[in-house]
Amino acid sequence: MNIASLHPGPPTGVSDPPIKRKSVGLVIALAFLALVFDGYDLVVYGAIVDSILAYERWGLTTAETGAMNSLALLGMALGSLTVGYLTDLIGRRRVMIGAVAFFSILMLATAAAPTPELFGLFRFLSGIGLGGVIPTAVATTVEFSRAGKKNFNNALMFSGYSFGGILAALLAIAFMNTLGFRGMLSIGGLPLITIVPLLMLYLPESPAYLRAKGRVLEADRIVEAYGLEPQVPAKTDGRAATGLKPRNPLVAIFSGRWALITAIFLLAAIAGQILIYGLNTWMPKLLTLAGYSLTSSLSFLLTVNAGAVIGSLVASPLADRFGAQRVVSAAFAMAGAALFAMALGFLSGDGHSLVVMYPLVAIVGFGSI
Repeated sequence: MNIASLHPGPPTGVSDPPIKRKSVGLVIALAFLALVFDGYDLVVYGAIVDSILAYERWGLTTAETGAMNSLALLGMALGSLTVGYLTDLIGRRRVMIGAVAFFSILMLATAAAPTPELFGLFRFLSGIGLGGVIPTAVATTVEFSRAGKKNFNNALMFSGYSFGGILAALLAIAFMNTLGFRGMLSIGGLPLITIVPLLMLYLPESPAYLRAKGRVLEADRIVEAYGLEPQVPAKTDGRAATGLKPRNPLVAIFSGRWALITAIFLLAAIAGQILIYGLNTWMPKLLTLAGYSLTSSLSFLLTVNAGAVIGSLVASPLADRFGAQRVVSAAFAMAGAALFAMALGFLSGDGHSLVVMYPLVAIVGFGSI
């Protein structure tokens, strides 16, 4: 008797066990939660700026207080610029986890800062982590979304930023007098024990990154598990075949016909960022100076972010249908007109009643994010 026949090996031609399907919605939800705290940590500064100015031990001026928040935005710029290179090196999953953990730790350090100098330093460093989260979350959401759903899923995910602003305003209205600015900043450290463990358990790695590292089987299994569209290898411009060094993407977008497009896009992005972060940082203070109560001013902060959530969710299906260029242009025009109407009221010295102000603030949020 053939002994081998009693213990046969695995039959040839049998495929691997079927891969368990996983939810794309979970990936988007994880990115959404990361953006909630990203938005909270940036918008909360506008809610606490009055408290910082009133902190006699530091005796800061308005200019100094504004500069400390600008340090966070400077850190965000640095984080956004470097995150692309990091994801190429270690993958989007590790970058997302590391960025969320990093800004959470730095928010706790900021809350405990004994001097304004350390406060500014920690604010800058936390900005680096915050800046790394947004592009990574966007890239992950787009990669795990089907064609025709990319704009909507991205808007749904990015609305987490505005939900974070809403959370900051609500908590400030309810607990600012009790917690003070240090307590409000400490809340920004919660992702370390809430979001980071969820990311470690459920966030998949980017199939594009895995393919670039030669881990094609892992990439294929993730594509199949999440029901993604099969990835087609990117076409090259023939440089690899001729032995020429591939063009640096950064050089490419500032060359030839792309140079003007890049410059215009950068100007639009800068204007948008000034509008978003300027409003979220200084609107409560400006409205307080205009004679509105602190509670009303914070409720305006809530309204601008609520308008942003609605704007994102309404505009994104329109962008999928009519194109992002038209929708974004129209949205910015609406925001600009509403902001101009607000400014006219202040310049005239009459201001606006709450009945007029709330819709205007909501339209600014609607069109800006």
